[in-house]
This record gives sequence, structure tokens and C-alpha cells, in this order.
Amino acid sequence: DLICATRCSENGRLSSADLKVFLGSTKKRRDGRFPGKNIIRTRPRLDCLIRKDNGEILPQDFIVKRKVAAFCGIVRPDSFREFLKSANIAVFRSFPDHHCYTENDLRSIEESAKKAGAEFIVVTEKDAVKIMKHSFEIPVLIVRITLEILEGWEILNDLLKVGPEDVGGA
Repeated sequence: DLICATRCSENGRLSSADLKVFLGSTKKRRDGRFPGKNIIRTRPRLDCLIRKDNGEILPQDFIVKRKVAAFCGIVRPDSFREFLKSANIAVFRSFPDHHCYTENDLRSIEESAKKAGAEFIVVTEKDAVKIMKHSFEIPVLIVRITLEILEGWEILNDLLKVGPEDVGGA
């Protein structure tokens, strides 16, 4: 069994409720391990920003204190907003998960961004795919999120080891 928890707290710990969902129990050994379970603790983090217009990669701190408008169509829009907490979020709009953006949606977002004086419009990578054909007057930044492994690198490396027999070798 392998458990990969992607919503760990800042200290890398799972809540009791999460443990019950994953393990059926919160009982652990004295060494802090859960018998018979391989647990990889992770958390998402902002990796970088990508300009939609030219693909330029910008550091994660590029938006610090900049006035931005942001929108997303994901299950947990507050988690996206949390990634942007260092920016000055002038406008934030959330849509249902897997939302198909219309021209009216995008015009409305840009108009709100202009009225608020936003320097940039910020979107998730998931949403960026859906708006690539639309052109904006305000530059659009795409947020790239990566998964940071807090605990369990050894387990993951063991699981990913590929021997010659796995790739058609001797």
C-alpha cells in the first residue's frame, strides 16, 4: 500500500480526520510510523509564473505586492487564492470546477481587472489551457504549482526504480 497525502499542514502533519480516511485509524507505533503503510507526505507550492503572451518564466515572488486580478475554475478556489496571498488581489473570481469560459466571462474579468487597476491577470495552469486563444489587453500570468515532498523520498525512489528487465534490457 502507498498513501500520498497532498494536503498536509505547514509542519507536514496530517490531521486526525485525514488519517482516519487514509488509514482507517489514527493509531501509530512509538516511532511515529503506521504499520504496513507507506506514506509520502507532500504539499503543493507555487513554483513559478509564466507569461501567457510570450512564455517568459518569472520567479514566484514576481507578484509580491503587485495589484492583480485572479480567476479560477477549480474545486478549492481558496487554495489558489492562498498561493497568491503575497500579491495585492484587487479582484478574485471563482467559477465551478471545469468551467468552460465564454467570451463574456473573459471580457467581464478583464473589465473588472481594468477598473481595479490590476497590473496582471493571474490564472491556474488548468484554466490557462482553456483561455489560450483569447487575447487580453492586461498581461496574463499562469501559476505553475509543484508538489513538494515533505517526507517519503526513499519510498518514492524505491517505487520508481526501474531495472534493465523493466525496459527490455538483459
